[in-house]
Amino acid sequence: MDAPRVLSRRLFAASVLALSLARPVAAAVCVDAHVRPTGLPLNRVVLDTMMSEAAAIWAAYGVVIRWTDGVSHDRCRSAESSVAVQVDNATPGRHSTARAHILGTTRVASFRAGPVPIRLDYSAVDRLLGSLTADLRGRIIGRQQLAPSDVGRALGRVLAHEIGHVLLGGSRHPRQGLMRASFVPSELVDYRRRAYNLSGAEVARLAERAARRARQTPDEPMTDD
Repeated sequence: MDAPRVLSRRLFAASVLALSLARPVAAAVCVDAHVRPTGLPLNRVVLDTMMSEAAAIWAAYGVVIRWTDGVSHDRCRSAESSVAVQVDNATPGRHSTARAHILGTTRVASFRAGPVPIRLDYSAVDRLLGSLTADLRGRIIGRQQLAPSDVGRALGRVLAHEIGHVLLGGSRHPRQGLMRASFVPSELVDYRRRAYNLSGAEVARLAERAARRARQTPDEPMTDD
């Protein structure tokens, strides 16, 4: 392991610790999220796993996602952001080939009134996971067939990425980590979350926004720099 990488990891760990220690009893950052499936009915296991996976990824950074359908027991003093998550479960072939691998989208704008829209394409995620061979599935998840929870885990990671755009602001994509531009199917279903972390700079950005929120009054608007 080279010295720059060791230094980077130490800075990353220190940033995470600083954010954790600065957290009040209530979460430092809270996101209200409403999930609305559209199209064909979705397996409830898929939705529950999606929500728990997205929540677990962000919980490591002091972020609570408060699901407005009542499945979350976390409580926040005030919400940093609000998102409306649309999960499109379309019949195969509805979307063009050009959009086959666009797994999720969001639109982040300053001074937006109401929840920020996030769209997840269940069909695109399902097609991407279908590219995994049975042998590779066996090595990654221990079985050759995907379960609804595997699809939900993949959707949750895509959702966590889109929430990252809302929390961190803008559409920047680093080369690695949760906010990179593209995911490979093997990493989407892997039980390990090692490919879904934040950089030291992103953790610092999140901590800065949390500190700014703490200094503001409940009615004062939150703006990006």
